[in-house]
Amino acid sequence: MSSPRVNKPAGFPNQVEHRFTAGVQGSQNAPEINALLPELAKSIQNKQGFVYLLDGSSASPMANFVNRLQNMEALDIGNGCRIVGAFRTPEAIASIYSPQWTLQVYDSALEVSFEIPVTEVPLNNINNPANVTAQLLHVKNCMDSHLRALPEAFKDSPACPAIICPQNPRLAQLITAQEECLGRQYRGELHCKEGIQWIYAAEETLKTISPENPHFVGEESVDFESFFTRNGLHAFAKHQVPFSIALAGENADDPVYIRAFKRHIPNTEPHTRTTPASKKPAPALNWLAPRNQGLAFKEPQLQMQCASQAINCLLQRHEVRPENVASFMVQQKLQMLGRLEITTDTQVGLMHPTILQAISQGQSATISRADFLGTTPDEICIATELPPTQSWRQLINIGAVERNQNWVQHADELSAIDQMTITPEDWLSVQRGTEMRDLLALVNTTLTNSRQPHQPHSMSHLNTRTQSQAIARQEDRARKFIEHGKDFPIIIRTGQQSGHYFTIVPDQHGNWLGLNALGTSITGVQPCEIFCRAGQLAQTLQRMNATDILVPTPQLQSRN
Repeated sequence: MSSPRVNKPAGFPNQVEHRFTAGVQGSQNAPEINALLPELAKSIQNKQGFVYLLDGSSASPMANFVNRLQNMEALDIGNGCRIVGAFRTPEAIASIYSPQWTLQVYDSALEVSFEIPVTEVPLNNINNPANVTAQLLHVKNCMDSHLRALPEAFKDSPACPAIICPQNPRLAQLITAQEECLGRQYRGELHCKEGIQWIYAAEETLKTISPENPHFVGEESVDFESFFTRNGLHAFAKHQVPFSIALAGENADDPVYIRAFKRHIPNTEPHTRTTPASKKPAPALNWLAPRNQGLAFKEPQLQMQCASQAINCLLQRHEVRPENVASFMVQQKLQMLGRLEITTDTQVGLMHPTILQAISQGQSATISRADFLGTTPDEICIATELPPTQSWRQLINIGAVERNQNWVQHADELSAIDQMTITPEDWLSVQRGTEMRDLLALVNTTLTNSRQPHQPHSMSHLNTRTQSQAIARQEDRARKFIEHGKDFPIIIRTGQQSGHYFTIVPDQHGNWLGLNALGTSITGVQPCEIFCRAGQLAQTLQRMNATDILVPTPQLQSRN
């Protein structure tokens, strides 16, 4: 098909709807968005938006479209929906994976306006077959961000975001097949563990979405197998969502759950009553199996946020984000000021009331240099232990690093910055760190809200220097926990004051996997380094100068 079009196939399981560019031949010059709008209208009406893949050397097709919208009152897209505005994602909160654009859509039937994400994915040399594996991975990360950005009420819609790639329609088909396989695996409809199983599952999907060429061609099967096995995504079978379809009760902005909840499977498997531990057989530890292959959940370290990273590694899923930690830290600092009977209306720097109000709600704050520094810019803030001048400079450094700037070549430009937008991640990164008592409180709050029965119900703090005998008993405790079907993660702190945090988890043989970021660029189940072998935990902690650890509390009974 020489003229690419958007296709909506029938026959996907559980009424899941995918829209994508059909055809196997691409157009040399990608059409503008307004030319594709009639085909994209349904995706926008469904509040799912679209993901536009284009050659990295091409200009953004959305830029011209947004410029057109500036001169129009509204653009009718049918079914009572109108595009009433559009804007580009502010650079301060954008990433290489996040949606670059947002369409503001008014739905007259619901009498509500919605912000619909639009994600552009520029790919270098888009038609080079050798790039497909990397493209599958990168677009999957972009899809994660796109799904998180969907309007909350429509995240569990059976409709999926449209995937548009006029310059390489076959890539859009492969990405659609990838999304369908991911959704089915997360929901428990697939149980692929070997590469050949992914190939069969994807080929079955391709028969539905690509009738003119139902099988893989060339190296496509190798690309698919490499994507799923190299990134350990088969292990997400252990993350099957509960039988309840109540999205609000789960991790509503976790892409795993979003993909799974789009598949509205009836509640056909009631919960069973468990028997006493002494009478039941050894539990099937699906969550533990990948560790015997050296695999566990890891994620890239955002700025210096090892605290949130350590908690996510403990949970073995991406749940806690910088904005969650920042909001929690704001409350902790406000409580400290309250105990000291210090009012917040006189605070400056990172504790300025404008900043605190935004960060406590997980939002960004824009503030001028004068308001940030106040009248005592060199006076140390009791809550952050930093003077406002130092905090301002560190905030500038964060943005400068992201723009590949430095103070040697850009000193005048950076020094002249007079206004700044501070994100929760920025705010948290400038702090001197997360105190162990604060991390413990955040971990236990998170575990209280968690519904994973194999996780510890809470964690406790041990000092490695004053509680050496207790440290020596942790490996025996870990074995007993695993025998009872419970995980035994440990969060370690190295260094003085706030230090650096990371998590270790045991495998079935008593060896410990280290979940430090170690430069990983992806989030998910992936290969890990061995922290230490069985029987070597206490001496390894001593050798690496670990100061404190958080361990599961001495209680094996499951939480209700």
